[in-house]
Amino acid sequence: MNAKGVRGGQIKVLSKDQIRDVHYASLDVLQHTGVAVHSGEGLKILDKAGADVDYKEERVWIPPYLVEEAIRKTPHGFKLCGRNPKKYCRLEGNRVYFAAAGRPPNVLDINGERRHAKIKDFEDLVKLTDALENIDIAGAGVGGMIEEIGLPEAVQNARNFLRTLKNTDKPCGLLEAGQGKDQALDSIKLACAVMGDIKKLRRNPMTRCHVNPVSPLMLSKDLIESAIVYAKHGLPIHFGSEVMGSATGPATLAGILVQQNAENLSGIVVAQLAASPQHRPPILYGCISGILDQRTAQPALGSPEAALINVASTQIAKYYGMASRGSGGYTESKIPDAQAG
Repeated sequence: MNAKGVRGGQIKVLSKDQIRDVHYASLDVLQHTGVAVHSGEGLKILDKAGADVDYKEERVWIPPYLVEEAIRKTPHGFKLCGRNPKKYCRLEGNRVYFAAAGRPPNVLDINGERRHAKIKDFEDLVKLTDALENIDIAGAGVGGMIEEIGLPEAVQNARNFLRTLKNTDKPCGLLEAGQGKDQALDSIKLACAVMGDIKKLRRNPMTRCHVNPVSPLMLSKDLIESAIVYAKHGLPIHFGSEVMGSATGPATLAGILVQQNAENLSGIVVAQLAASPQHRPPILYGCISGILDQRTAQPALGSPEAALINVASTQIAKYYGMASRGSGGYTESKIPDAQAG
């Protein structure tokens, strides 16, 4: 694999002035509209730092200085490692890496049969992404295997982590925490068992916390408390807002960018406030936003608007000096046809 990544960063849709406009509009939203934080621990962290907190309504108004401070304290880039520490992606600057994504419960096999995913499908897909030289971050891209559908989610995640380790030594997108404190701690313990201890894991992180702020302007209990656990351990956190234009967010692309940015920044503030000064958690600034197809009431993540939002979000992440994660290759097609291509 190519640890250096493909050099990118050529497509731009926002000027520097427009990026600053999005930033200052986001600060205004956080200060005057505020965000819902459904976590007592999160509310206390923000209250202690000087935010205006309403414990009864579980709402917080975050002053600009806390946001700016959190941005300054966020490390500029980090490594994402695999079982083999020599295989890693350095997420920074203009380096571009490709990964498999998504966890649908069904597969289309080589005979054209659409069926529930099985354990063997998961293992085969990990092997495939391990073998593909242009896929830098391996993974199965399926979830909820039919043989294990009745098992607790924590058990399914642990077993899939083991299957991934057995079938690739590339960095993998699987070991993610986002379902509360217990799962966050479990994922860290699993990764420490591979790397040796928490110090070695910080140097070679192979796990990250995945947080989707809930649009509009909400941090759910399980997700933000997972992020707090990772922040306290100094491990990477992905904040990826998924604003749907004309549904959970504004109809305009500028409005979507402001809301998405405010949601991501609110989580970053909590994470950096919770962290130890000696071990700041790296941040992956994510974008999963798009628009709603108003004819079908379905998210149109394969739309031209979604592509523009992804490009603009990457520019905003670079403005903050953060690594970014976007979505590409999405389609509304249900079969591998011309539209999917």
